[in-house]
Amino acid sequence: ASIAVEHHAVQLRACGVVGELVAAGVPDLRGVGLADWIRERLAGHDVSAAAGLLDGLDHRLQQVRDCGLPDTLVHGDLHPGNVRGDGRRRTVIDWADSFVGHPAFDILRLTEDVDADAAARLTGAWTRRWRTDVPGSDPHRAVDLLRPVAPLRLAAVYAMFLAAIEPGEHPYHVHDVPAALARAAATP
Repeated sequence: ASIAVEHHAVQLRACGVVGELVAAGVPDLRGVGLADWIRERLAGHDVSAAAGLLDGLDHRLQQVRDCGLPDTLVHGDLHPGNVRGDGRRRTVIDWADSFVGHPAFDILRLTEDVDADAAARLTGAWTRRWRTDVPGSDPHRAVDLLRPVAPLRLAAVYAMFLAAIEPGEHPYHVHDVPAALARAAATP
């Protein structure tokens, strides 16, 4: 919960400097840019498990945009293992998967490996913070719409990783892309 609160403050500040972040080289994965990026990374992989999600991705991302939340800096792999601290102060590490895009990706990743009740509490607090900071927005609907897109985006990250690693490492990661695609397809 503390990670989510602190990260919200970072994302809120970053909303005002999105153009500067993109100009500085942070990948721009807003809206259709995200859909194109996912499709490019997954080219050559068997995406049949998530074909329906991919076919409707542009429309889904437009619906997300209609929820009214601003684009911001997204860590891309926000989970407790990427946070270091001494109890008083925390530092988020490993920004290799960061991008400019929708803030819901980070709360979805942060809640990925916690039980359903804890995930609901964390997501509920996240939606309340965004509703307060962006009146008229619908962060709850955005999370629901992006819930299957989050593992789809991870499948693309894994595909990019596989394309860049040495062949001897492939056996250890060959199942990452299909597993993420299956999670995306199975997520309501």
